[in-house]
Amino acid sequence: MPEYRELATNRGWKVDRIERSGDAVCLLLRRHGSSPVHHDMGFDFLDGPGLAELRGNATAREEAARVLHETGVDVLSEEVLDENRRRHLVLRRRVLRLTWLSVLSGVFSLTGLLFCLVLWREGDVRAGNVLAFVSLGTGLLCLAALPLPIRAERTRKAAVGAYKDAYERVVSAALSARSHPPE
Repeated sequence: MPEYRELATNRGWKVDRIERSGDAVCLLLRRHGSSPVHHDMGFDFLDGPGLAELRGNATAREEAARVLHETGVDVLSEEVLDENRRRHLVLRRRVLRLTWLSVLSGVFSLTGLLFCLVLWREGDVRAGNVLAFVSLGTGLLCLAALPLPIRAERTRKAAVGAYKDAYERVVSAALSARSHPPE
């Protein structure tokens, strides 16, 4: 790890953090002096340099102009960013509400089924049957509700996808220009 850190430092990067997944180790790097936009993955949708930093990079401005011409998305506009962030947050709340609906009904169904087993073992067949029927109903509600958060998440991704793709394209151009300076 010290060799990787030294290699990154020599090229103007800093190891921000290390993530492990099974046998794979990922180093998350960032530029010295950059001001990254770090947000929780669940509630914001951008992770990269801020718009002020991108506006200060000539390559990023050129790529942003190309993106604006090709797609109509103004990546460097605070208003466009705020509108996409607002849309993202509204749709994200909907995803979370629908996810809770399906999860809670599933938990209630499983808990009810476990209590059914206890009631049947204790000899209270009638109460066990009623609870089993209610648990089956909530289980069906869970199954019916499962596609809702999935569909809502797809809608959220589609709503902010154009801006996110454009932003990532501009950031990629800016980082590419930094790592390969003109000779």
